[in-house]
Amino acid sequence: MAQEEKRLDNHRILKNSAMLYLRTFLTMAVGLYTSRVVLEVLGVDDFGIYGLIGSLVILFNFFTNTLSSSLSRFFSFDIGSGDDAQLRKTFGASMTLVLGVALVILLITETAGIYVVNGLNIPEGSRTAAMWVYQFTVVTIIVNIVQVSFGASLVAHEHMGTFAYLDILNTTLKLAAIFILKYVSACKLELYGFLVMMVMILVTSVSVIYCRHHFQECRSRLVFRWRDVRPIMSFSGWMLYKTVCDTSRVTTVNVLINLYFGVALNAALAIAMNVGSNVLKFLSSVFLSFKPQIVKAYAMQAFANMQSLIVNALKFSLSVQLIICIPLIIEMPYILHLWLGDYPAYAVVFCRLIAVAMCVEVIMMILEFGINATGRIMAYSLLHGTLILSIGLIAWLTLALGAPPASVYLVQIGVGVVCVAVDIFLLKRLVPQLRIVPILKLFLRLAVIFLPVALGSYYAGEWLVPEGFWRFIVVGSVDVVLGVAVVYAFILPESARQAVRRKLHLD
Repeated sequence: MAQEEKRLDNHRILKNSAMLYLRTFLTMAVGLYTSRVVLEVLGVDDFGIYGLIGSLVILFNFFTNTLSSSLSRFFSFDIGSGDDAQLRKTFGASMTLVLGVALVILLITETAGIYVVNGLNIPEGSRTAAMWVYQFTVVTIIVNIVQVSFGASLVAHEHMGTFAYLDILNTTLKLAAIFILKYVSACKLELYGFLVMMVMILVTSVSVIYCRHHFQECRSRLVFRWRDVRPIMSFSGWMLYKTVCDTSRVTTVNVLINLYFGVALNAALAIAMNVGSNVLKFLSSVFLSFKPQIVKAYAMQAFANMQSLIVNALKFSLSVQLIICIPLIIEMPYILHLWLGDYPAYAVVFCRLIAVAMCVEVIMMILEFGINATGRIMAYSLLHGTLILSIGLIAWLTLALGAPPASVYLVQIGVGVVCVAVDIFLLKRLVPQLRIVPILKLFLRLAVIFLPVALGSYYAGEWLVPEGFWRFIVVGSVDVVLGVAVVYAFILPESARQAVRRKLHLD
C-alpha cells in the first residue's frame, strides 16, 4: 500500500472538501433544472408515474447508503492499519455481502414488488409503460447496490475528486437523456426509464474499471468465510437500526403535524425539510472529508491526531454552517418569497428552527465518525436511535397538551442536545485517550464569537436598508465579512493564519 494512503494529511482534507463542494453545487443546480425539464417533456401523468415507480430507488437507497458508510469504515480502518492482506479479505467479504443483498432485493422486487405495482392506481393505457419503467428501475437498483463496494473504496482511499466527477457525470448524462426525449414522439416514459438505467450501468462501469486499476484490493476474489463477513453484517445491522429510527422520526413528525393541523402545515414542513437537507448537503462537503482520516487515525492508534481531526471537523463545519445559516434565519421571509412567491403559514418558523436543528445534527454526525471508527457501535445505535425515536412520542405529548406546531422542532433540538451529550460520553468511553474538554470549549467559543456576527448582521440590515433584495445583500455581506474575520482571528491556528497571509502577500 502506498505510504501516502496511510498518512494523515490536512492538505488532502482541504482539497477533498473543495471537490465535494464543486460536486454538490453542480449536482444540485443541474438536479433542480432537470426536475423542471422532465415535467415539461413527460407531461404531468407520465411524470407522476415515473415519480411513483422511481420512489423505489429512494427506498432501496436507504439500505445502499447504510452499507456504503459501513464498508468505507472497514476499508479506511484496514488502510490505516497498513494491513493489505486484511484489506483484500475485507473487500472480498464485502462483495459477497453486496451480491447477497442484491440477490435478495431482486427476488423481492420480482415477486412482491410486481404485485404491488399491479395494485397501484395507474391509468389503464399506461400500465404497460409503467411495468417497463419498473423493470428498468429494478436493474438500476441492482446495479447501484453492486457498485457500493467500489464507491466505498473511493471514499476510503480519499479519491474524492473521482468520486465527485462520477457524480457529476451521472447527473450530466441524465440531463442529456432528457434532451433526447425532446426528439421522440412516442414511448417517452419507457425510453426515459431505459436511458436512466443505461446511465447507471455506464457510470458504474467507469467506477469499477477505475477502482480495479488503482486499488489492488478491488481485484480480490469473493470471500465466503463467515468470520470475515460477520463483522460487516453486524456493523451494518446496527447502523441500519439507527437509520430506521432517523427515518421513522421524520415520518412520525409529518403524521403528527397532519393529524393536529392539516395538510397546509405539512406543506410548510416539507419546505423546511427541503431547506434543511440542502444546507446539510453543502456542509457534508466539509465534514465528509474528515471521516476516512478519523478512522485511519484510530487504526494507527494516533489518538492525538484523531482528537485534532474531530475538533477541526467540528470547528470548520460549524463555522461554515453558522456563516450560511445566520443570513438565512434573519432573511427567511424574503428568501421564501423570492423562492416560492406565496408560502404556507409557519414556513418561516419551521425553516428557522430547522437551521438551528441542523447545527445539532452536524455535531452528532461528526461525533458519530469517531464512534464508528472503533467498530463498537451497538450501545451507540441503541441509545442514540432510541432517543431519536422518542422525539415522536414527546412531540405527540406536547401537541396533545395544546402546544403550537413549532414545538415539534423545539423537541427535536432538545433531544438532539441530549444525543450530543450521550455521544460525547460514549466516545470518551470507547476511546479513553481522547479529551472532552477541548470539544466543550469549542462549542462555547463558537457561541461567543458568532453572537456578535449575528447581531451585527441583523442590525446592519435593520438600520441601513428596508426589507427586500438589498437588505438581503447587506445582511449576507456583513455576515460573510464578520464571519470570515472571527474565524481567521479566533478559529484558525497560527500556522493557518500565516499560510493565509503568505497567500495574500501580507507577510
